[in-house]
Amino acid sequence: MPLSTDANLFSHEVQRANVSGNLDAPEGGFDAIMQAIVCREQIGWREKARRLLLFSTDAGFHYAGDGKLGGVITPNDGECHLDHNGRYTHSTTQDYPSISQINLKVKQNAINVIFAVTAEELSVYEQLSRLVEGSSAAKLSNDSSNIVSLVRDQYNKISSSVEMKDNRTDNVIDVKYYSRCRNTNGALQQTNRCEGLKVGDVVTFEAHITLLQCPNDPRDWHQVLQIYPVGINESLTVDIEMLCSCPCEHPSDPEYRERADECSNAGTYKCGICECDGTNHGQRCECSALDSLLEPGMVDACRMSNASEECSGRGQCVCGVCVCERRPNPDELIEGRYCECDNFSCDRPGGLLCSGPDHGRCVCGQCECRDGWTGPACDCRASNETCMPPGGGELCSGHGTCECGTCRCTVTEDGRYTG
Repeated sequence: MPLSTDANLFSHEVQRANVSGNLDAPEGGFDAIMQAIVCREQIGWREKARRLLLFSTDAGFHYAGDGKLGGVITPNDGECHLDHNGRYTHSTTQDYPSISQINLKVKQNAINVIFAVTAEELSVYEQLSRLVEGSSAAKLSNDSSNIVSLVRDQYNKISSSVEMKDNRTDNVIDVKYYSRCRNTNGALQQTNRCEGLKVGDVVTFEAHITLLQCPNDPRDWHQVLQIYPVGINESLTVDIEMLCSCPCEHPSDPEYRERADECSNAGTYKCGICECDGTNHGQRCECSALDSLLEPGMVDACRMSNASEECSGRGQCVCGVCVCERRPNPDELIEGRYCECDNFSCDRPGGLLCSGPDHGRCVCGQCECRDGWTGPACDCRASNETCMPPGGGELCSGHGTCECGTCRCTVTEDGRYTG
């Protein structure tokens, strides 16, 4: 039902709700949370209000992926699917929401979720509350007699504190928050949260924004940062323009020189480094692509393909030849024309490379097995002797297959073979 001041109607709706049972303990409450959040018009959420969502349960929760148990594999779309009676219409056509979907919708709609759960489930929902922004979990008595005091206490916690967050998703920008909170005469402290507030209190936050690195794509040099208080439908928009190009990159700079001596007369010297022309490469453009080991269709003799990294990312290209990195362990070698091979990145069952030197050795990232052993990690016996019955007879007694020196018994309509 929509938000209403008619407590009698609410009580009546709860009493006439159908009660059903099923085979497993977790419940489908995530469906209800999602619909209560995203169906803004049907629920009647106001724009300028602190929005509380009380979720009361004595059981765990189903989440994305569990729908497969009932043959439902379509992911949850995070949209509103209520009919005119307020019933959820997609419970059998799309999966439960994921925790990250719930968290995203909570942030987008500025909802404060209170998980009121019994003692047996409290630890689970406390962990969940750490993953859903602005949510909290509290202990509900078995007869629910403390529900009013629980909501009052949680509301006071929510309304007496303010926490600042932002929508940055990468490591390009760093944001640090500072505030004096209620101590107006004190020093600024690094914090994004103030507590113990009362109605009418005003607190000020400073956001210090630092550019950590320039994105490779110039289109990402302009970004929009949203700073917002958790659970309140307001935000500050910060337009960020990153100054990632330098004056020394332009011909007007006195140090800018084309076909410079510092670049072997084969590149442009700018900002203290060489930018080589199309036929040369190297730190000082000293290497000619025409003299290197280029194959038809390739642009760099140090790349296995045009889409791969130079020297497979594990060496340096010196005039068309890869010089591979040296490992701290002298027994570990990187080799190959493109540094594409090594003798240490094979499978390690039980921590032993290729199951140990008695089983095999690592050659160019693949285990090369010794006689008597097989498999990707040389951990399977090559013979079937261990699958033969002690008294003789068929392999696996004729009731299974021999895999890796072990019998895998057959399951038939009459039952399953063991032993």
